[in-house]
Amino acid sequence: MTVLALGGGLYLVSTAPSAWVFLLGVTGCLLGARLSYLAAVSQAVSYGSLIRVAFDLHRQDVLKQMHIAPPDNLVEERVLWDALNQWVYRFIPPAESGWPFNPQTYPAPTGDPFYFDFHRPLAAAAGPPEMIITVQGSPTLTLRQEEASHA
Repeated sequence: MTVLALGGGLYLVSTAPSAWVFLLGVTGCLLGARLSYLAAVSQAVSYGSLIRVAFDLHRQDVLKQMHIAPPDNLVEERVLWDALNQWVYRFIPPAESGWPFNPQTYPAPTGDPFYFDFHRPLAAAAGPPEMIITVQGSPTLTLRQEEASHA
């Protein structure tokens, strides 16, 4: 579009009787080029977001198609995907970039690690659920759900 603006400007210089027609034509074409560029970039960003969401939703299916067992937790999954990215983009085999997972190489996750519900079952909750409400300057309020008894 910028080439079109400059080409149109040269045409206007050779045919137009005054310089303001040239400036108006070039300015209009450059403005059109800029608006077209901004529209294309915004659409590309939106499309990239959709691709990212689709990949995030189906990443376990991608691993199954590659015949790679899904990792047990998020730390192992991050290491696996980093190794696969190194393999694709830098041609470094996974064995040289941290896979299979070695717990001594990577720090342990803080708190309880997240486990996928299809890979390891979560432990059953101990006791009925409860909610603790604390307001500054007042006593603590604890709400517990009682199990229904059928009489």
